[in-house]
Amino acid sequence: MSDPEWAELVDKLQLGDHVILLYNDLAGLTPPTVRFITQGLRNNELVVALIPVSELGMWREVLDEALRAVGAAESTGALQIVPLLASRLTADTGPLDAVPLIRSMLREAKADNRRGVRLVGRLSPALLERGFERNAVAIEKFAAEQHFPVKVLCLYDAASLAKVPVTIVEEIVGAHTHSIAHIAEGLYLVESF
Repeated sequence: MSDPEWAELVDKLQLGDHVILLYNDLAGLTPPTVRFITQGLRNNELVVALIPVSELGMWREVLDEALRAVGAAESTGALQIVPLLASRLTADTGPLDAVPLIRSMLREAKADNRRGVRLVGRLSPALLERGFERNAVAIEKFAAEQHFPVKVLCLYDAASLAKVPVTIVEEIVGAHTHSIAHIAEGLYLVESF
């Protein structure tokens, strides 16, 4: 059986691509996220996971699965986990906070002779879920406008998006180049913008 459409999208991501993954549960989140991380590690990229501290336990399974999938490869990229403290998930967090972080990741990747940088995370989604809609939108739009040489996978719980105004959802989704939506077990909808 050939790879599903979402897997082909993940495999063909280019620098500057910015993907939103809408998931319903951990089972919907895991396959695309694991593939995104695994592809980066196999490609000798720096993979950075931005995860709220409160979610680190849930993420352990996902990260462990990605590392098992890479296996005993002779040479792999690096996985860096950046815990997002509660103090960074407030209305004070703005788009400019992302610039120094991304620049330091790019410098680190270059110094380590990595082929690129992949960013997977829940910074903007966590802001949105805490009621800081403007900041979540601002960070997504800012990232989309910068054209950093980074591949990005943003992880949004579909239930949290259902609670915000449609205009906010449109702004968030519109800041991405691609969308992967978990519909049901093993079923995803893939779109490019």
